[in-house]
Amino acid sequence: MAVPQLAAEYSAQASDYESFSTITPIGRLETEVFLKALGDPTGLTILDLGGGTGMRARQAVQRGANSVDVVDFSAEMLRVGAQEANKTGVGERIRWHEADVSKPLRGLGLVASYELVMANWVFDHAETIDALEMMFSNATAYLEPSGRLICIHTSDPRGDISTRPQLAPSHPSRDPVCDGFPDTSGIFLVMKTGATESFDKVPMQLMTVLRCLPDLLIFSDLDQRIAGHHVRDSLDTVLAEARDGNADFDLYRQQKACAIDQDMCAKSVDGPEDAGWNLDKYKNIHMAEKTYRMRPGYDWYVFIDADTYVSWPNLVQMLDRLDPSKERYLGSPTMIGNVPFAHGGSGYIVSSKAMAQFVGKNPGVANSFDVRIKAECCGDYMFAVALNDTIGVTVDSIWPTINGEKPSTLPFGPGHWCHAIATMHHMNSEEVSEFWDFERRRYINTQTPLVLKEVYHVFFEPKLLPVREDWDNHSDDWFYMGSDPQDYEWEDWRVVRAVKEEEKSDLEKKAHGSFEDCGRACEEHDECFQFVWQDDCCGMKRSFMLGRPVKREQEEKKRAKSGWNVVKIKKWVNDQGECKEVIWPEIGP
Repeated sequence: MAVPQLAAEYSAQASDYESFSTITPIGRLETEVFLKALGDPTGLTILDLGGGTGMRARQAVQRGANSVDVVDFSAEMLRVGAQEANKTGVGERIRWHEADVSKPLRGLGLVASYELVMANWVFDHAETIDALEMMFSNATAYLEPSGRLICIHTSDPRGDISTRPQLAPSHPSRDPVCDGFPDTSGIFLVMKTGATESFDKVPMQLMTVLRCLPDLLIFSDLDQRIAGHHVRDSLDTVLAEARDGNADFDLYRQQKACAIDQDMCAKSVDGPEDAGWNLDKYKNIHMAEKTYRMRPGYDWYVFIDADTYVSWPNLVQMLDRLDPSKERYLGSPTMIGNVPFAHGGSGYIVSSKAMAQFVGKNPGVANSFDVRIKAECCGDYMFAVALNDTIGVTVDSIWPTINGEKPSTLPFGPGHWCHAIATMHHMNSEEVSEFWDFERRRYINTQTPLVLKEVYHVFFEPKLLPVREDWDNHSDDWFYMGSDPQDYEWEDWRVVRAVKEEEKSDLEKKAHGSFEDCGRACEEHDECFQFVWQDDCCGMKRSFMLGRPVKREQEEKKRAKSGWNVVKIKKWVNDQGECKEVIWPEIGP
């Protein structure tokens, strides 16, 4: 049937079209199945292709959808639908567009993408393969990469099924990189970023670590789109009482007012260097609340920063060993005062039971902490406070599998060797790409868990040298200093770790004198693997790591010079042999 005739037929049925779904048994069953597929649409933007009188659109907004754009080729169906929407009080959240969904949708004023696209009884009316392909093209072109498509389809009730085009089965495009990716169906990832960094960090994550995830949410302090992904504003629900007159939100207001790219705006505005950090602390609890509302039903919720690296095979294997029906809050613990909390950059994990009890049963819980956060330092700390205050759950340590270091700063050695590694932090885009390439090659040949020992052999051992100048290898477990530390500009934490004069051996008493003296003292000390000397201060370490370059100082004695006892390190590594078993975190009942 030609499109004008079909449109006329539907227009004639417009006034009583919806009675099919309320009177007939098959219609009532269709509604039940549709609502089940719809789930909780709270906050979603939806495109309804071939939406007719908007019955499904009304059902969506009545259940919490933010807005629906209805597209249909029958002007009368749209008119009746608009009247009904106004009667039921949802007219302001539904827009109506007259167009044929088997043709390109241009000039309608649709938004760039939608979190949900509906196409109910649309595909039945495709009389040619070209028309069917265009319908699917319209649906997918406006659908977010992590969005959902709901459609109802049987066959054309007006035509002879024997004459219908026989179409080959349709398969989604396959990404061969993801062929060996583990099953993450029970795990949901939530990434936190900020508008000042998002375009520097998020694109590489989307091309690598996040590439094979079927769904994820990215939250920031500004609503943006990055490579087709919706980056959501996590702060739009913060209480006005907490925002208004609060200098922490100056950056938030400036970002919203920016008429061009954020990078250019940031360069033109004077503000504190820690403006992004001050704003960041308000996000964590709101992210958890929004995530559970939009994506309930997962076993585990993993929260990371934009510079966190996730080794998915290890993370999946670790979580498979744990029970999500218990209230769990897992991470790499640190302390503020007497409050332990999971370090956000390392990533923290919350079980389905804990999420349900914390945010599921306490709607608006994030707002109850908005005002208090102004006086606190950090969002990950406040997340732990909120979780404990609300449901009495505290962090369980899964360090070093969840880790705040990266290949160049991991402290290899005793306690950091046969342990599985699932996350790392402070990974820039180059480092993310390099480690992801390594994992891709590795998992072609093996499915055994990745342990820290292997990271050492691949990323540190080839770069192991006896000496590096203008380099800090973070040898800071203990120090040897001159006779009067007050004569130097050393930090308090260094002075506290200084070995007392009466506890030093003869070589240790000379260790502060030069780089060579520092090295000889390290050679003598049974626990020392590496050392650094600068400005009459000798630091040593019980583990070994690469570290980083530092600025060259003009005065020779102030230049940092790092050394590694290569013989000791290689002997220790050889003595360990192969890891007989992988060490996973042990968590109590």
